[in-house]
Amino acid sequence: MKNDKSNAIKNIFIAFNILISKVFKLRTKIVLILILCMIIPTLFISMMMQEQSTRLANELKTVAINDSKRALNHDAVANIERVSTDTALKVAEFLYGRDADILLLAALPRDKEIYENFAENKYSRLMKKGIWDLNEDGTRWVRIDPVEAKVFEGAGVSTNRENNDSIIENDEFDGFHYMPPEAFEYENIPLYDEVTFIDLDGNEIIKYVTQNSTKKNYPLNAEIKNVSDKKNTYVKAEDYFKELKELKVVSVINFKVDEKNQLFKMRLDPKMPKSIIGDDQRIA
Repeated sequence: MKNDKSNAIKNIFIAFNILISKVFKLRTKIVLILILCMIIPTLFISMMMQEQSTRLANELKTVAINDSKRALNHDAVANIERVSTDTALKVAEFLYGRDADILLLAALPRDKEIYENFAENKYSRLMKKGIWDLNEDGTRWVRIDPVEAKVFEGAGVSTNRENNDSIIENDEFDGFHYMPPEAFEYENIPLYDEVTFIDLDGNEIIKYVTQNSTKKNYPLNAEIKNVSDKKNTYVKAEDYFKELKELKVVSVINFKVDEKNQLFKMRLDPKMPKSIIGDDQRIA
């Protein structure tokens, strides 16, 4: 059986050669061979190039996507860090301002009128909260006094002409974006609801409660009390007076000397009287 198959294949091959020899001349055969020698490698190279191009395109796409994700994540983290740092600096600046107010009060004469002028002139601009209430089904808060939207002339156009000129094709902007003015309502809120001078025994010597305090539902009591007893504090549970005793007393003079890294020495004459009555108003 194997010999018969081999003989059949040989006969077919011989017949094909005879047919080619009769149909095509020698010159035609050579041309065909040259064409095949040129086309087959070209097709093979083209297929390889296409495969390599597809693979390279997929790799570049993966690299570009990963780089874009990394860049976007980096920018997002940088923006969050910047906002957090700016917020922390603003809070620190606010607290440093309150420290300066305490030092100012310590240097001022202990007088109720002075404390009143101090409290009534220390304000901060805050956004109005408005009046809110639950909706009918109790699923979300709804503002009862909605703020009317303010319409500004020239909305969408920056006052800086350079920003409006940076327009590229398809009406896309390639520059700074216009930010309309804020439509929020603001109000001045007193920084200090109460300014009080307390002696070493907890007795309130001078006390002033501002008239514009935000504590409307639970107003502060202007009555003079002894805050060493927690029952006399605002929420009747504060123990800050006990903590005050543990604070280190530092004079304003020492604070300013340490702040400027100066050496301060003072020598007193033993003959100097123990008390001196001064004339703060310089009337005499």
